Amino acid sequence: MYYLVHLPSQHRPYITTLPYIALDFRKWGYRVDTYSNDSKYIAEIRSREKAIKWKVELSEMWAREIVTRMQQDRERGNSDDGLYPEIRGLSTEERRYERASRIVQHFIDALAAFDTPSIRYRTSSSLDPRPLPPSPLGLVSKYMRRLHTVRYTFHATLPDWTNPNTLIADEIAMEFRIPEFEFLSIEQCTQAVAKAVAKNAGHMGRVERSAETGYTKVVLLVDVGDIVLGQDEETIDPVPVYERGEGPPAYVEASAG
Repeated sequence: MYYLVHLPSQHRPYITTLPYIALDFRKWGYRVDTYSNDSKYIAEIRSREKAIKWKVELSEMWAREIVTRMQQDRERGNSDDGLYPEIRGLSTEERRYERASRIVQHFIDALAAFDTPSIRYRTSSSLDPRPLPPSPLGLVSKYMRRLHTVRYTFHATLPDWTNPNTLIADEIAMEFRIPEFEFLSIEQCTQAVAKAVAKNAGHMGRVERSAETGYTKVVLLVDVGDIVLGQDEETIDPVPVYERGEGPPAYVEASAG
C-alpha cells in the first residue's frame, strides 16, 4: 500500500509506504490518499521522484514535526506523554500503527535532546523544508538524512531479549548509515533507544550492527498483544512493509522515509 501526503506548502505530494507516518499526517489535518501497489499513478510518481537528485524526504519532515510538537507540548507544561493518548474509534490496524508511531516518536525526541541550543529555535512552519540552523531539529535532520531503510513488521518474530510477558509485538527496524567507528553517533542511538523503551512497559529495543550492510540498526518493538488477542490468527499479516533500499517495493522514501 502506498500513501500520498499533500502538504499545502509543496507543489507535489510526498510518498510513503509506512502507514504510521501516513496516519500521523492525517491526524494533523493533512490530506492523505491511499493507493494499491499496482497503481499506475503511483508508478508515475515514483518515476518522477527518481529524477529528483536532492529532496527533503517525508520521513525527515515527519520527524521534525514530531520534535516541534513535543517541544511545544513541554513548553506548555504538559508531559510529553500527553501527545500520545490513544484515539478512540480507530480500527485495529490503526491502533497498531499508532503504537508503532509512538515508540519511534519517543526515539526521535530522545535523539533531539542531544543538541539543545542556547537560543530557542523558532519557525513559522514546522514543515518548512529550508535548511535548518544548529538546533535539536537540525540534529534530527542529520540522522533522518542518514536513514538507509525502514522495515515495519506486523506480528514480528520475538528475539530472545524481549520481555518474556510479551506475546505479540510489531517491529520497526531502522538502519542508519553510521559506520562502526562513529562511536558518538552509535552511543546517541543507544541512549535514545533506552529512553524510548523507558517510556512504556510495552516498549522494547536495542541497537545492532547489520550483518548485510554494516550500518547501525535500531530495532524497536511494541507490545500489541492486548489489541490483537481475540482476533482470528488468519487476519494477522506477517509480511513486513519495506521502506527505502531494502526489499520490495523497489522505490523507497529516502533514497523513510
